[in-house]
Amino acid sequence: KTYLKNLDAAQRIQANWRTSVCRGAYLRIVTAAKMIQANWRASASRKTYLKNLAAAKLIQASWRAAGCRDAYLRTVNAATVIQTSWRASICRNSYLKHVAAGRLIQASWRASMCRGAYLTTVNAAKTIQSNWRASVCRNTYHKHLAAAKLIQSAWSSAVCRKMYVKNIAAAKVIQGYWKVALCRDEYLKNLAAVKLIQSIWRGVVCREIYRRHVAAAKLIQDNWRASMSREAYMKNVAAAKMIQAKWRASTCRSTYYKHVAAVQMIQPIWRGAVCRKLYLKHATAAKLIQSSWKAAVGREKEVKNITAVRLVQANWRAVVCRRMYLKSIAAAKIIQLNWRASLCRNTYHNHLAAAKLIQAKWRSFYLKNVVAALIIQSWWRAAMKRRPQPDPLLWKYIGGEEVAEGIILSVYTISMVTSMFFLS
Repeated sequence: KTYLKNLDAAQRIQANWRTSVCRGAYLRIVTAAKMIQANWRASASRKTYLKNLAAAKLIQASWRAAGCRDAYLRTVNAATVIQTSWRASICRNSYLKHVAAGRLIQASWRASMCRGAYLTTVNAAKTIQSNWRASVCRNTYHKHLAAAKLIQSAWSSAVCRKMYVKNIAAAKVIQGYWKVALCRDEYLKNLAAVKLIQSIWRGVVCREIYRRHVAAAKLIQDNWRASMSREAYMKNVAAAKMIQAKWRASTCRSTYYKHVAAVQMIQPIWRGAVCRKLYLKHATAAKLIQSSWKAAVGREKEVKNITAVRLVQANWRAVVCRRMYLKSIAAAKIIQLNWRASLCRNTYHNHLAAAKLIQAKWRSFYLKNVVAALIIQSWWRAAMKRRPQPDPLLWKYIGGEEVAEGIILSVYTISMVTSMFFLS
């Protein structure tokens, strides 16, 4: 029973210590992950912006070149085919075609850019998630390994100090319950005051208990070595526990747990001396009880406790990881939505500015062509008025009207080609 109480107290202390260590490590990991995510997002945004800028410049240059070539081919075909009503129909149709082409290009470009940005963001999120999970698993593995080593070392030291574990039962049980229930805050604030009281009181109590144990051991060894030794030992332990409880309740309830640090230095020396003397007196009974109890109960209880602790830790870590994963997914979705909205807005504004620029240049180009055509027509009319009129029959025979229209059309074509060359 004493060993079980000691084991329970040790497990509670270990659980609290591991919880604090895990919480600190978890907060450090979360801070590092946030910093890495911020740096990565900044670099990704910078690279995406530079790529979009270079792509926009390339698309604008290609689109302008293609527009100029298409305009030139349409103008040449119109000059060879249309002869009468080219001013109204060709300009209107060309303008409508350019508007439709611009809308189609804008729609295709927006779709491709949004799709590419979405795929890039999804791949980046997957990469971050995989790296984060790998780091969490590595850290968890190292923590489990360190915890297992610590438990093994503690268990080995406990086995080596056989009688030492039995004698610290009352102190550990009372310390564990009292720390958790009443004096946790007071313990942290007033740690330095109990050193003197513990040293004096434990010296007196230890000397008194030692003298009582020596007298009881001599009496038990003389009369009842085999049967009454265990009963006398239990009576002595019960009396010591009662004395300790009454004294602590009356005098040291408010100040006992403020001075725990000093006992850590005094306890090993005193317990070592008492345990060595008690061990020499009760060697036979202690060996028999320890061997049977350790073989039947100790291993099973230790295995059950370790399994339960590992199961609780695994469940808690799984819950924490699941919560952090869900939070990261929600944050990634919000960032993706905001990024897509900003990207679509920027792309829309760039395309709108490019469409307005193209429309302005097309209007100026159209006005220049109209002015050039009017000038050519005025020159041609003036030349026709100045030259002598031919014979009407001969003029009609050689197709003079068609020849004049062909000349006007060729001059207009040359002017349009020249203006487009200088415009580009």
